Amino acid sequence: MKIEGQQGKGHLPVYCTECHMYDYLPHGQESWVCARCKELLALREQICSLEAKVVDLEKLRETERHVDETFRDVIEASHSRASSSSTVRENEGLGQGGHRSEEEGNAPLEGTPSVDDEPISSRTGDTPLGGGGLLVVGDSIIRGIERWVCDPRVDRTVTCLPGAKVADIMQCLDRLLGSAGEETVVVVHVGTNDVGKCSREVLEAKFRLIGSILKSRTPKLAFSEMLPVARASTVRQAELRGFNAWMRRWCREEGFRFVRHWDTFWGKQVLYKRDRLHLNQDGTRLLVLKIKKVAEQLLK
Repeated sequence: MKIEGQQGKGHLPVYCTECHMYDYLPHGQESWVCARCKELLALREQICSLEAKVVDLEKLRETERHVDETFRDVIEASHSRASSSSTVRENEGLGQGGHRSEEEGNAPLEGTPSVDDEPISSRTGDTPLGGGGLLVVGDSIIRGIERWVCDPRVDRTVTCLPGAKVADIMQCLDRLLGSAGEETVVVVHVGTNDVGKCSREVLEAKFRLIGSILKSRTPKLAFSEMLPVARASTVRQAELRGFNAWMRRWCREEGFRFVRHWDTFWGKQVLYKRDRLHLNQDGTRLLVLKIKKVAEQLLK
C-alpha cells in the first residue's frame, strides 16, 4: 500500500549513485546520494586531507635532514681547515701583485665547469682581508667585475667560482674570509645553478643556512638577485623570478641588503654574450653598478 501511495503521488524509485540503494523521490530527480553515503564521502575527504598533510610533513623532515647534514659537513670541513697548517699558509701567502696563484686555492671547484682559463679570484691590497674590507663571491655571472670593484687603495676581493652552487660557496667561506673582521662587507651572487636541481624547500633551506653562517661573521651582508637567463624557457624564467621574490622577502626579514637586477636585464639580450647566459662587457658594467652601489653603502 505504501509503494502504491508513493507512486500515486508522482514519486518514483531513485537509486543512490554510491551504494545503489533506492528511495522514492519526486518525479524528475535522477541523481541522488543517500545520507549514509554522504557521511562516508565526507570521511573520505578528511582522510585524503590527512594523507596530504603527512606527505608535506615527510617533505619537511627530508628538508630538515638535508640541512642538518649540510651544516654538519660545513662544520667538519671548517674544523679540518682550521687545524691544517697548509690552510694557514694559504690564507697568508699571496702571489705577486696581490693575486693568489692556482696552487694557493684559485683552481675551480672540483666537478664545476670552468668557462675559460682566467683566474677565478682577483684581489687588491697586500694584507689579509680585514675590517672594512669587501668580498664579492659568486658563480660565473660575476666574472670580470673585479675590473670595476677592486681598488688598490683598499682591501677588496672578487672571487668567481664557475658553475658554483650554494653548497660550493659555503665550503669556501672560511678560506675566503680568513681572519676577516666584523666590518667586512660580503656580497653573494649564487643560485642560478641550483634552481631546478632541487626542491624549492631545500634551496630555501640552503640560503637560510649560508645566511646564518655569514651573519655570524659579519652584519654587513648582501645577496645579489639572480639574472634572467636569455636562452631559458618560460618555465625556468618563472622559477628564477619566483625564487628571487622569496629571496627579497627573506633578506628583508633577516636585515640583509638585496641587490635587484631582474628589471635591468629582462629582455635585454644585447647585454649577454653569444651563449645567452653570461654577460658581455656592457652587461657586466651594469651588474657592477648595482653591486658596487650597495657595497659602498655598507662600507660607509
